[in-house]
Amino acid sequence: MPGRQLVPSQDDARVLWIPDQAISPIPVGSIAYAQAELAAGIEGVQATASGAATALFDIDLSFEQASLTAGLGPQITDLVILYAVGVVALTAPPSAVLNGVVFGPAGAAAAAPVVTAQGGTISTVPATLPTATSGAGNAYTGQLLLANPYRLNTDLQKLVARLSVPMANTGTFNLLGVLVHFVNRSAQ
Repeated sequence: MPGRQLVPSQDDARVLWIPDQAISPIPVGSIAYAQAELAAGIEGVQATASGAATALFDIDLSFEQASLTAGLGPQITDLVILYAVGVVALTAPPSAVLNGVVFGPAGAAAAAPVVTAQGGTISTVPATLPTATSGAGNAYTGQLLLANPYRLNTDLQKLVARLSVPMANTGTFNLLGVLVHFVNRSAQ
């Protein structure tokens, strides 16, 4: 009996785990950043406030391979952040924006990259992300939904999500991971 051949779907739903190395804390006022372990085997980037401020994280969402053909390639539908809140509650829920950074073509005169907002308004599930302390070893999961799913099919472009976390005077925020949900459309 001949074996069955699996034919990939034209729209293949996938998830991508973003490694810690792709998460860049942005120095801001009284916020200190460090790698930290929430529990055995669960590490992340920790922000510690010594005064009320907003912690900022840039998350590189660039894919190793993306199609340059219109209508094909990965289309990002949402991000999921895994996080923990320690010491005191956040002063407001975390929020995010998605930016495309486009660089000039090879051989062109030097120019600043062009940054444009992508994905439209970002809503969250739950409607308001939790801000209370999560308790020792516990974490929250928050989904960031793009109003306009974003297809990665532009050459010389980097995609970056900026996560903003309003923190109280002595709080900690642990960004334990980021997942990207996307649909990969390929030619049949």
